[in-house]
Amino acid sequence: MAELNGKEYEEWRDYISDKFPNAEFEITESKDTSSADLITITTKDSTSKTRIVFDFPTSGLCRVCFYHPDSPLHNADNDKERLRALMYTDYELTTEYLTTINDYLEIPLHFGWTEQATFHKNKLIKSELFYYDGISWQTIPIDQNLSWSDKVGCLLGFFAWPILYIQYRLVGHRLNKNHKNVKITTAGILPMIDK
Repeated sequence: MAELNGKEYEEWRDYISDKFPNAEFEITESKDTSSADLITITTKDSTSKTRIVFDFPTSGLCRVCFYHPDSPLHNADNDKERLRALMYTDYELTTEYLTTINDYLEIPLHFGWTEQATFHKNKLIKSELFYYDGISWQTIPIDQNLSWSDKVGCLLGFFAWPILYIQYRLVGHRLNKNHKNVKITTAGILPMIDK
């Protein structure tokens, strides 16, 4: 059992039906190819294309992702995570995890987000998700193409730090020098519900 805002919930479905009233949201249940239960939430407002997916990989565990067609890198990252048997964001129904998921759902529901991708010579360097939570801008890294130096172990990095620092400075210099080959794309996603 978990508690949120003075209400007690026995299972995730109770929270979902309370959080997403039928007057405003469409709730559909299905199974994916791995026989996991899925609950997909969309708004009845046809202008919003955002969908929230509650995935139940095993009994009692819940994971939450949100998708939008204009945020392809974030969507791909969610799909990669959902293919894993277990994720670090598989939550049991506890007050702490319920609060965490409720806060996370503020992004698609009330804040919206911006997906930003940086390319160098059409090769993705990094992508991030930005949202404003009413107090400050928050960043969630989505994807980065790491160099070999980013993948080395801690001990090797400790001994090779002068070389790694020089490489870091050279890469930064090359990007600044070849700024015409750097392309940054952004996609702004509106929240599902106007505050």
